[in-house]
Amino acid sequence: DGSLPSTETMTEFVALIAESDHVQLTDEIPTQQGSAPYPLPDRTSTDLSGLATAVNLLNLSVINVGSMLPADSPLLLSWSMNAARAVSNRLTADERSAYVAAVSSEIETLLEKIAIPSKASFTLPEKDGEIRLQIRNDAEIDLSVRVRLVSTKLAFPNESTVVLLRAGSTTDVAIPVRARSNGRFGVELQVTTPQGNTFVAPPTTLSARVTALAGIGQVVSVVLLLLILTWWVAHIRRNRRAALEQGTVL
Repeated sequence: DGSLPSTETMTEFVALIAESDHVQLTDEIPTQQGSAPYPLPDRTSTDLSGLATAVNLLNLSVINVGSMLPADSPLLLSWSMNAARAVSNRLTADERSAYVAAVSSEIETLLEKIAIPSKASFTLPEKDGEIRLQIRNDAEIDLSVRVRLVSTKLAFPNESTVVLLRAGSTTDVAIPVRARSNGRFGVELQVTTPQGNTFVAPPTTLSARVTALAGIGQVVSVVLLLLILTWWVAHIRRNRRAALEQGTVL
């Protein structure tokens, strides 16, 4: 899972190898000229515990943001290798921190290439329709993101949608929607990595205006008006009938 191995486990593992007749640790590496010194690090001389949390978080970011990349992208391999180098006890504390910072910076730079709408408004004239958005990818490679809209006034047949954003272009995203009520209200736009664990950009609130159910409101109004007119006519008839019975009206 990318976490640092247990020091106790690795100590026993190295001791077991040292006692084996078939596997031997060496302080030299083969070269074309024969061999060259390659001293093994002192496993007790470097404390990596302070870096464990940072490296574990970095590996999670590599996995989550890496899901945006094409399967053959060299970036994912580069990030993974540099994250692994960050725990090498051949490096100084500053060098290990530099690896973590470098990978984190590359990931952050990639996320900044995605631009989502900060302000947008739309109108739904029918009960069932689509909300259309535009998402910009300024990176030099295609990237995939997961798009999700959240609103108590709207229902979405698909909880979320994974969208492929072409490099250096703007992609139109159509999201099916069903109106639950009329009015003007906010809709939260969430754009995350395909795994859904990391926001590509902070969530933003869009403005929605729904008039899809206006026809129903008009029908209700007409029915209420007819009921009032019916009551009024019946009231007049009752008064006239009462007056006739009392002989006050000829």
